[in-house]
Amino acid sequence: MNLNAPWKTIVRTLGRGGPIYVAAAVAADALALVACWHLAYLFRMGVERWQPARPWYDDYVLASVVCANLMGLAWAGLYRMPWRFFGFAELTRIIRVVCFVGVVSGVLVVGGGLAQVSRSVLVLHPVFSILVLCLTRMSVRMVWEQAQRQVASAQPGALRRAAVLGAGPSAQVLLQRLHEQGGWRVVAAFDDAPALQGRTVLGVPVVGRLGMAAQSKIMPRVDYVIVAIPPSQQADHARAMELAYRLGKTVVPWEPGFP
Repeated sequence: MNLNAPWKTIVRTLGRGGPIYVAAAVAADALALVACWHLAYLFRMGVERWQPARPWYDDYVLASVVCANLMGLAWAGLYRMPWRFFGFAELTRIIRVVCFVGVVSGVLVVGGGLAQVSRSVLVLHPVFSILVLCLTRMSVRMVWEQAQRQVASAQPGALRRAAVLGAGPSAQVLLQRLHEQGGWRVVAAFDDAPALQGRTVLGVPVVGRLGMAAQSKIMPRVDYVIVAIPPSQQADHARAMELAYRLGKTVVPWEPGFP
């Protein structure tokens, strides 16, 4: 029996992308938001009064709050990348969206005279939603990273071929670490800086701009795409992550301690 097979299945499943996975993420968030609404009622009213305390229009308020949160999360870019890329940037986006929707929905409910909707629920729902939305994404990322480690440890001598998005100072530090660690072969780098086009960075050729990675003949030869643009460069990092995700390879985001 191959004990590593479940980890490989997790890597393949979480490494995929496409509309069906975006729809699954939206559906999971919708279920989480609904569950948090009912959890807030249970927390405030108890099991006996949970359903009787809800007015007839509570479901309509709930549907409006859930839709507003989902639209806000989509506008903030939470569904451009899968949950395994959850980090501080995504955490702050979730907090901002859920808090904003919570304040606006509270004002509208109170201003609209919907007095039977519990005010405590309007306060508790954003708190529970932030916790659940973040914890689910953190859990997926932890499972993904553990699966990656298990698969890599089962093939200690395997050479991991990768392409790098970004060729600036952070990429140079990363390439130096990969060279010292061993086990990696970076075949190409992509960067938008005109001064880097056609040059080599620590022996790795910069073969084109970031947007050219998808059409490059090099991509079929690699299994990993490393994003070497730190999150501090928010716009460039977000664009590189989105491009990397579309390549269909295992994406390794830049982190201070990588690899």
